[in-house]
Amino acid sequence: MAWVLNENYRRRNSNERPEWIVIHYPAMPGANAMRVRNYFYDEKHKTSSHFCVDDDEVLKVLDVKYAAYHVGGKKTSQNGCYNGNSIGIDLCDDKVNKRSIRVEDNDWFIHAETMRNAAHLIAGLMRQYNIPIERVVRHYDVTRKRCPRPFVGNDASANYPGMTCNELWEDFKKKCLSEYRKFGR
Repeated sequence: MAWVLNENYRRRNSNERPEWIVIHYPAMPGANAMRVRNYFYDEKHKTSSHFCVDDDEVLKVLDVKYAAYHVGGKKTSQNGCYNGNSIGIDLCDDKVNKRSIRVEDNDWFIHAETMRNAAHLIAGLMRQYNIPIERVVRHYDVTRKRCPRPFVGNDASANYPGMTCNELWEDFKKKCLSEYRKFGR
């Protein structure tokens, strides 16, 4: 059986090209990249992403030539980023207390290996599409939705003691930039 995405993407318009990279989390504690990808292939869901990343692999969900429905349209954007000019990446997440999956919970986290794999992918996409690090953003930065939760908020990070979620996000971006510089060698 061939996997086909449903009505959750479109062709990019002729004047649209990837200018932003938007980071998400699926809020599916313990799910791997394949499970998240399969979620996007379920016809009940009206969202998609270009890539899913876990601690073992990076899965391509949708070719970047298409606009994934992951961040909203031009009208909902806080900064000019929207589905048509961005690449969506879901980082598989986990949680300390899996009985509650509320966004308000502060025990969401992303495994270090997942962040390493994502930083490498993001660096390659930055290089390929000439996207500066300032345009690697959280879903939160575009719509104010608390996504990806492990990177949003001034509360303590669940698995990185001494850091807030926002500080963890800035640290992650530094890792992306470090990986990007390695590509130049």
